[in-house]
Amino acid sequence: MAFYWKDKPRFITDGIRAMIMEAYGYKTKVFEFISTEHTPKNVMITGRKVAEQKSSRESILDNIAKIKKLYGIKEHYLERLLGIVL
Repeated sequence: MAFYWKDKPRFITDGIRAMIMEAYGYKTKVFEFISTEHTPKNVMITGRKVAEQKSSRESILDNIAKIKKLYGIKEHYLERLLGIVL
């Protein structure tokens, strides 16, 4: 998959979605399921519930907060849905 700067926001938000899932005990995979040559925005995020570790959650949520600060993201919609404050 070629990287285009116009796709960067999508990659960042998909990454944040996957990280939020991982913070709450899911092992995630993010992958393109249909080539972008045919249609854009074909990223699938899958999750499998695994044992949750509180220490990992704090570290992951801290990393999400750093990414949001770096890119000037005030809130991710998934945070609002889950009632997460970062």
